[in-house]
Amino acid sequence: MLLNALMEDYLPMYLETTPHNHITPLRLPYVLHRSHNSHFLKRTIQQDSPLIHNYKSLYLKNFLSPPIQSFSSLALFILILIFLLIAITNSSLLNPGPVNDKLSIFYQNVQGLIPFTDLSKKHPRLDQTKMSEIHAYVHINHPDVIVFNETWLKSSILDEEILNSNEYRIFRLDRTEMSHPSDLNHPSKFRKNGGGVLIALSTSLQLVCNQIELKCKAELLAIELVLNDGSKVVISTCYRVGTLGHENLDEITNALKKLLRKKRLKKFFLIGDFNLRNANWENNKSSIHIEQAFLNEFANLGLLQCIRAPTHVKGNMLDILLTNSDKHILD
Repeated sequence: MLLNALMEDYLPMYLETTPHNHITPLRLPYVLHRSHNSHFLKRTIQQDSPLIHNYKSLYLKNFLSPPIQSFSSLALFILILIFLLIAITNSSLLNPGPVNDKLSIFYQNVQGLIPFTDLSKKHPRLDQTKMSEIHAYVHINHPDVIVFNETWLKSSILDEEILNSNEYRIFRLDRTEMSHPSDLNHPSKFRKNGGGVLIALSTSLQLVCNQIELKCKAELLAIELVLNDGSKVVISTCYRVGTLGHENLDEITNALKKLLRKKRLKKFFLIGDFNLRNANWENNKSSIHIEQAFLNEFANLGLLQCIRAPTHVKGNMLDILLTNSDKHILD
């Protein structure tokens, strides 16, 4: 799915999604350790520099004397080393930012950046297999914005462990009693661990961005981007546990009302997993009362749901994209 929102006059941007519960498998000839792109660069120069050196020597051997050959090879090596040092210290060379005024957004319900066996631990470890695939995708595609649902993160995990801090600025809302209070009507289904949402913005965007304080008892996160012309765009994400009732509905919808009406946003995008598995978005109907209430509130807020294909391996449409500016969405 491609989403375009506005950078000068429009804020062109696009959203790429992958099937729910599935990270795009990118099989590379090396493993990226966490987010250290310098490892990739080192591996590249170690593998390629002999080839470059041999090619240069072969090209010059019939024309230059041995001392000049050695000097030329040394000069070439120094130039390559300088370029790599610049590339490592200047992330803008590796990620030049939006192309053709389009802002790329990568969304994924990751269903845990930590192993399920560590879910209840206070200091869990990251799932290195999943993180390696995410890092590989990010390194190749350089999305401007990354949005994750169900991160399962704990406060003991630092932002720098998730993505390279030189390339992305991370905003996250890990599950707490504030963001996910217990439901008195469903005490047996309350989950203290899990959940969590995250939005990461590329440092190459060079835009003013701030997290909006929502004071909401739900896993709802919103980031405001101020464009060069002074206009504002809000990118938001929400994860809703399907068993939560009307208290959760009121928290989410009241926060959205305040956000949209107080700020008078003309470009608002909400991406996330609402677990509205029985919703029919063609006629805005659901046989489940709580789901119908959500559909009615979204309609009252002027939000259009733009996803038209199943996002779950079982054929359900759990992940949705709501906006009040669908004209800026490119599919």
